[in-house]
Amino acid sequence: MSLDRVGRIDVFKYPHDPHLPGLVGVADPIAAHRLMGEHVLTFPSRRLRVELVRYRPASRAVLHHRAGKARFYVRAIRPKDLPPLLDAATLIQRSGFAAPRIAGVWEAGAVVWLAEIPGRNLRRVLRKGNPPDPDSLLSGLETIWRLPPCARGAGPFNLAGRYRYAKRLIGHALHQGRDSQDLLKATIETLDPFVDGWEPSTVAHNDFYDDQMIVLPDGRVSLVDFEEAGAGDPMLDVGNFLAHLRWNSTFRPRAGDATGAYHLAFRQAALHRFGWNPAELNLREAVCLFRICTNPIRRPRSDWHRRLEGGLRLVKRSID
Repeated sequence: MSLDRVGRIDVFKYPHDPHLPGLVGVADPIAAHRLMGEHVLTFPSRRLRVELVRYRPASRAVLHHRAGKARFYVRAIRPKDLPPLLDAATLIQRSGFAAPRIAGVWEAGAVVWLAEIPGRNLRRVLRKGNPPDPDSLLSGLETIWRLPPCARGAGPFNLAGRYRYAKRLIGHALHQGRDSQDLLKATIETLDPFVDGWEPSTVAHNDFYDDQMIVLPDGRVSLVDFEEAGAGDPMLDVGNFLAHLRWNSTFRPRAGDATGAYHLAFRQAALHRFGWNPAELNLREAVCLFRICTNPIRRPRSDWHRRLEGGLRLVKRSID
């Protein structure tokens, strides 16, 4: 089910998503086996295992295809999003980061197969207290920031649109609480002017955070999600990374969790390396935290309201 901007509800049953034309094919093992033979490589007659990893109705789906030792992550997206994704892949392949290889593309279905990369999820690595050197990640980011844009270009990162969506969602969720509304108002009084004046300055990753990366067996860090890469803001990349670290260290703490310490180390390393204004970095971390505040609404649990208010307080503290 999806809800558009004018309040119209679109109901459909997975995998029959009218916005993702290739999803039905890659979600069915028999059809997916045939499609892989056409667009990736030919497999012997063996059973293909299909696992749904992530699904956003009317937007995108990520699946895992496995046939013997051959393993791929599959992205089923909207047709209009395919050229930007391929552009983003081209950009990232020219950077200093490792990244999954595109193994096949089904253009009519807007589907991309990416080769699986072995490694450990960076978020889990951080929690165990054995993180990569912050400067190694910052060096990788710098190689992205120095890249020339692709010829076709996917357009600049739509920070204003993402922010307005979060503001609408949060405002609706808190509409009955006076204290909550006051907290929201105090937060957006600072964030609104920043977002209104924000402009991209160079190529950036635009969705850089720990759960989008894996640590390879040789210690290098690989990006596993790069589809937002394009015109953006280097400081926003770092702010987004910091926002996710802060959110998880606050709301998902675990015994021995070293995420909070890494937040401080990464922030200090970035400020020292680039000579940025700390207040400007705080604003970018805050706007990214604000967007993460939609998580308790989109993935509700019994304590969603408490976590949402706690998130807004976290946003406010980061800019006070």
